[in-house]
Amino acid sequence: MKKLLTLIIVACITVSCATTQNNNNKITTEASKKTKPSWISTPPLDSSNVYAVGIAKDADSLEKARTAARNSALSQIAGYIGINIKSTLEINDSTEKDLSVASNIQSETENVELEKVQFVDEYYEKTTRIIGGYYEENFDVYVLAKYSKASAETAKTKTDKKREADVMAALRIYKSSLDIKNITETGKIFDNLKKAEKALERNKNFPLNDQDFKTVPELQNAISNKIKNFTALSGLVTANFSGAPIPEKAEAYAYEVLSARNINVTTKDKIHRFETAIIIESEKTGDSLGTLTCRHIKYRYEIKDLWKESGIITGGGEEKGFGKTQKESVVNAFKKIVEKVGDKITENRN
Repeated sequence: MKKLLTLIIVACITVSCATTQNNNNKITTEASKKTKPSWISTPPLDSSNVYAVGIAKDADSLEKARTAARNSALSQIAGYIGINIKSTLEINDSTEKDLSVASNIQSETENVELEKVQFVDEYYEKTTRIIGGYYEENFDVYVLAKYSKASAETAKTKTDKKREADVMAALRIYKSSLDIKNITETGKIFDNLKKAEKALERNKNFPLNDQDFKTVPELQNAISNKIKNFTALSGLVTANFSGAPIPEKAEAYAYEVLSARNINVTTKDKIHRFETAIIIESEKTGDSLGTLTCRHIKYRYEIKDLWKESGIITGGGEEKGFGKTQKESVVNAFKKIVEKVGDKITENRN
């Protein structure tokens, strides 16, 4: 924390205080105890508890340093138990055909009762650096945390069951992706595959003995490849143009614009995700710009997402294009329209 120095009162109110002064610079260190506790370098050992030392340095407030140090200790205990306290994936296997996966971005401390961790001791040092007319405060905090081994074993059991549930649900999701009977299922399975991939990332070492996969990394690799395939499919669209005079080679222009957005125009008989229709309602001359002519195109569009039951997106507006000829100005206006539609597809494909 940096502050303008108008009045400096340095009071050693803690047990220990040391000062180094050089011309206009002064460094003052205050400690909460006369000597550093031995547990900082050598945590206690006993048959009933697990201990962890959390450390946080160079924080700009004591509270921030204390919170960071406690989180560090909790992470160590979580690692001992074998969990990830940042997040957990809850998989609700309601039916074999419709797997609903929800990411629960909450601390897993509630699930494994890490609130039973006790912080039994703390040591901190406050360093004040005075440089010219400013001073800076930094805090180093060390905390000693204790967790009963009985609670740890209970937590391990719960965590192992949860990990097994996640891995087996990920396996079912992958196998369901091999036999898609309805195109609208694709979107759900695509989302579930991505969430299953994240769940497996946290469970790489969990034992898996399936007839097709002997290890979690094997399953993870298969899911990753399937996601790549689905990602490619999600960028395939059909394009249909109608209404007022449409530029010659409209499909070629659409292909050019959409390809720049990793969207590819395909034929209707190929597997694809989006069906797009652009309807030109009117076309008129606008104000020229120097030697360039201007054409206004009024349009509307409809995008149907085949991966969603109610996936219809509509919109419209007016675009103007400039060119050396009327044809060129119409093409440029048309490209702007396709850009808008392409942006909508990109927004809804993720």
